Amino acid sequence: MLEREGQGFQNDFLESLIIKHSKAADGEADKEKLTDKQMKDNVLTLLVAGHDTATAALTWLIKFLGENPRDLQRLGYSHFADELC
Repeated sequence: MLEREGQGFQNDFLESLIIKHSKAADGEADKEKLTDKQMKDNVLTLLVAGHDTATAALTWLIKFLGENPRDLQRLGYSHFADELC
């Protein structure tokens, strides 16, 4: 709705970082402009946070399956049954 009225909005974090980083290039003097180092740090944080979340989820899944061999067996049967069909 906001885009139709010409106001626009950002719901993409990476896009908002790029816009904040390039503000001075557009001739706007802005105290909130990101430096190159701040931009790099924010992008690295974004990448590491996504990687860390997936790692934690897989770790807990492996731990759960190791403690519940019947569920692991059912999961194996389910996987092979899907491949045979």
